[in-house]
Amino acid sequence: MTKARTKSPLPRMGVDAGDQIQTIINKASREINAGRLDTAASLLREAVNRVPGSSELLTAAALLSLQIGDTANAEISLLRALQLSPTDKDVIHDLALMYWSEGKLMATRDMLQRLVDVDPGDADSLNDVAVFEDQCGNVGDATTAFKLAVTVPGATRKVFENCFEFLLRTGDLVSFRSVMGTYLSRYADDEVAHKWQNEAAQTTTVLSAATRKEPCNG
Repeated sequence: MTKARTKSPLPRMGVDAGDQIQTIINKASREINAGRLDTAASLLREAVNRVPGSSELLTAAALLSLQIGDTANAEISLLRALQLSPTDKDVIHDLALMYWSEGKLMATRDMLQRLVDVDPGDADSLNDVAVFEDQCGNVGDATTAFKLAVTVPGATRKVFENCFEFLLRTGDLVSFRSVMGTYLSRYADDEVAHKWQNEAAQTTTVLSAATRKEPCNG
């Protein structure tokens, strides 16, 4: 799964939040630059308490909490941010990453499904689902998600490459050729296509040799 999508820089809160809040945020930023993350996290919690309705500030506080290993406060902040912005894909993705790092597979799957529900046409979200299911050993679900991801018009080369690697690793050469056809229709015959066509040729050779191998009577 991809890394956190949320940008790290601390937000500027604007005139409505008041000068005191921006002063706290500026001080937290200086503490981060000085490597004093615990102090910065404390300052951000103070800012959140004063402006509890800012999803952006809650997310910044959560990411800093994660950096110092405070997953409890990070989860509280992200869930509060999600309540304020239920369709914010960055917040949902960060929660999915956090749950995955903690080994909470059901919670991770729920957040990934929420990502897809919020934007079914997001190739990155479908790719995240596919990578997750692959690492959980659910080949069928991973295959479905990868195939959906590459059909999305905005699917990047990286999404295609993840799909190529998975299909070759699982020996699904028929699906590989189909997905390669989709790739070539969008990106033409480039270095990425050459790389994976060569990988497919090697995989074909290995599989052919395996099927020709005589059973051992030993």
